[in-house]
Amino acid sequence: MTDAWKIVRIILFIVVSSYLTSCKPENSDSKANNPNIETQKAEMTTFIEGDIPLVIGTYTRKMSHVDGRAEGIYLAYLRDGKVLPSEVIDVGPNPSFVTKHPVRDFLYVVHEKGGSESEPEGHLTSLTLDSITGKYTILNTRLTAGGSPCHVSVNRYGTQIYTASYGSGIIESFPIGLNGATGRENETIQFEGRGPDLRQESPHAHFIKEGPDGRVYAVDLGTDIVHVYNPQGGRLIPHTHNIKVSAGAGPRHIGFNGSNIYILNELNGTIEVWQSSDAAYRHLQTIGTLSGGTAGKSHSAAIKITPNGKFLYASNRTGHNNIASYAIRPSGKLEFITTTKTLGDGPRDFAIDPSGSSLLVANQNSDNIVVYKLDQRTGSLSDPIVSNGIMTPVCIQFL
Repeated sequence: MTDAWKIVRIILFIVVSSYLTSCKPENSDSKANNPNIETQKAEMTTFIEGDIPLVIGTYTRKMSHVDGRAEGIYLAYLRDGKVLPSEVIDVGPNPSFVTKHPVRDFLYVVHEKGGSESEPEGHLTSLTLDSITGKYTILNTRLTAGGSPCHVSVNRYGTQIYTASYGSGIIESFPIGLNGATGRENETIQFEGRGPDLRQESPHAHFIKEGPDGRVYAVDLGTDIVHVYNPQGGRLIPHTHNIKVSAGAGPRHIGFNGSNIYILNELNGTIEVWQSSDAAYRHLQTIGTLSGGTAGKSHSAAIKITPNGKFLYASNRTGHNNIASYAIRPSGKLEFITTTKTLGDGPRDFAIDPSGSSLLVANQNSDNIVVYKLDQRTGSLSDPIVSNGIMTPVCIQFL
């Protein structure tokens, strides 16, 4: 072989290698599409005495409604008004909503995926997590019959777990074993129907949780119905009465306070107050979530009540990016107080710490969490502290 031919082969090797490197397939996770993500991440910390542990659900994939940039759920600590991440736990794609077992160190995560021919189902993951050391063990993963599961909750006894799948309008009930792992589903219920709004072309289950009365409430944004069930042996038996909100309101999440039920409507920016009884549910009030308690397009997202039961808060997104505050009167009706800017974009979820002294807002689209001091006497929010670098946060769950 001549020296000239050797040189030609070396040149060809370099050219082909460069071409193959440039043609590597794109990673579907956004970390491959965002060259600056390493510099955007928050610095990790370790637990010290007095920290309040929490976990943060996230999006890890770029989707039609979100540019997911995270790598898993965050274990973090609330310290002096700041949210300090400690670990990022890779439990699978889009671990958007997280809940905890009422008495054990078990976490349950729904993966907001599925709904396509190539990926029809979502997933539910069970794991143990030591909130101090960050050590975790994945117990098992179950398929959800519905695509895009977006909400998960555990009953008061820690024996049953409920999921709501937005994309397919399906709710499910799973048993929880003594080791914390989930069994095969006891119940799968498919909602039917549609509503007058363009978003209501089909059923969209958005929330499911056991209320103080022991009944299970499942919200269908697509048909303006809150379905009510009596749980029996892991099954969900339809209650005599459901709750029908205003047509086109688009119910999304619920807050409970004694016998009063507060339904947050995403599509028309209202809160409907209903009262539970052994007979039919009674409507008490409808109030808006925008300035002055008015209604309107707000893309309202989450609703929470303080531990003392005196104040209620609701988040508004898309052009508003605020938290609406209300006083809860003895009658159960709401009195509008004010709105507070969230200092970020897309407040998908927020949480009140167990002591009731802080309110934390997860701004999904601006990669930050904002902590406000919550005055338990007046309900006011003040002295915000912004914690940046927590990627596409969705759900906040205190441990």
